[in-house]
Amino acid sequence: MKKRTLPRSHPLLHPPANDIPLPSRLEALASGIVGLMLCGLIACGEGRETAVNEPGAPAETSQTSLPGDSERPAILLVTIDTLRADHLGAYGYSRDTSPHLDRLAEEGAVFGVVYAPTGATCPSHATLFTSRSPMAHGVVRNGFVLQDREKTLAEILQATGWQTGAFVSSYPLKSDFGFGQGFEHFDGDFNASEPTFVQPRWEGKKVKGAFDRRGDVTVDRAISWLEKQGAEAPIFLWAHLFDPHAPYAAPGPDRTRYTSWTDDPVARDVALYDAEIRFADAQVARLQRAFEQHAGSRPTLIVATSDHGEGLHDHGYRTHNRDLFDEEVRVPLVVRWTGHVPPGLRIDEPAHLIDLAPTLLGLLGIDPPSETRPGTSNLGFFDGQDLSPLLLGGEVPGLEERVLWLQRAFYRRGRRQLGERGWGLGLRKGRWKYIEARAEGRRELYDLVADPDERRSLAEEKSEFSNELSARLTAWRKREFAERRSGTQKVRPEQAEALRALGYVE
Repeated sequence: MKKRTLPRSHPLLHPPANDIPLPSRLEALASGIVGLMLCGLIACGEGRETAVNEPGAPAETSQTSLPGDSERPAILLVTIDTLRADHLGAYGYSRDTSPHLDRLAEEGAVFGVVYAPTGATCPSHATLFTSRSPMAHGVVRNGFVLQDREKTLAEILQATGWQTGAFVSSYPLKSDFGFGQGFEHFDGDFNASEPTFVQPRWEGKKVKGAFDRRGDVTVDRAISWLEKQGAEAPIFLWAHLFDPHAPYAAPGPDRTRYTSWTDDPVARDVALYDAEIRFADAQVARLQRAFEQHAGSRPTLIVATSDHGEGLHDHGYRTHNRDLFDEEVRVPLVVRWTGHVPPGLRIDEPAHLIDLAPTLLGLLGIDPPSETRPGTSNLGFFDGQDLSPLLLGGEVPGLEERVLWLQRAFYRRGRRQLGERGWGLGLRKGRWKYIEARAEGRRELYDLVADPDERRSLAEEKSEFSNELSARLTAWRKREFAERRSGTQKVRPEQAEALRALGYVE
């Protein structure tokens, strides 16, 4: 069985540089206050569990060597919001932030180079479930609705015999935005006793309900649901944890776990963020134990990943959805399926969240939908690659020449915001990372082997190569927009108000 290990020079083995210019104490303090205000908005909810069975035709799938029902694995997918890969022990981080996820990685496989499509929650999750880019599925930023016509991983598994349940921890992933598709049970209602913190008024407006809930509350709900389910059919359970998203407020002793050694505001932000990772890691451990107990003798397939990372002042930004640097778009991906995925496997070949759905179906022996997309001439709904052979000890040819696409919609305006304009696009090819925002006159090229922290742009020095990558970006954008469905829905006014409070919509 071939074992892949990260080279010593691999960017993921380098923690953030300690000698970068840091913002002033006043700037960092102001950033923290703004972060607290932005994340304090609370959306309406009564704390009840809801069942959602979204409309739409069942996914048409074919099965190739699908195991018998008793051998089908129960599947647990955990997405941990705002989790940087390089802050986990499995990726070389020195702090003990993730003992459970590290153990999970030892028992399964770690993808070393994984990108989210953007630094925002809704577009990244939509790409994870549909295997399409944000420009293609239309959820280009938070607050847009994933349309029923999109086929999702949950719909395919439900149509193939899995019981499906979802438990999310923040307002942008509520079923109102299309994330209930394929889930027989969807828990996304929060009450005022559950949020990370309470903000009764914000910007002169009265806030009702809750915007989010802590990971332990979400896991409690998921465990309660598991205890009520039968064992006849395998379960696909998606759990989304909002920790370690700002305001970095881990409960109890976890909050001060790493803060005693510094008064520096930037270092303190990092310490509080790491404490939230430790808290989220403990919740994943609780959920996995309950999940495996429910599965009994049935095998379990566990997947842990994230929707995006966090700036942590590496390029001057504390939070995320500001740029396409690696700290914001590079995420972890751990897969454990005992008896199938070799333990201790580390995979260097590049991956993207767009690959997750076809890769999971590949492991299960299920072919993705192959009918023609409405309004297009292309066959197949999935744009990502099936990387399951890598998890099973094999090869996927051509990955060394693969391009990973990145995008974000610049839309922030006004006081205390940055005022970017237009689109920001990027790509990763081999050791090279190219970022372009034409409306800002910006072109940057980084050698991620020699410069893993993306400090020195070589765009001028290698202008011909930059022009070549720019042309590829332009062609890709035109192709993806041509695939984009018409009629992407925007949110209702009350939904937009809640998301606007976090700076998510205009």
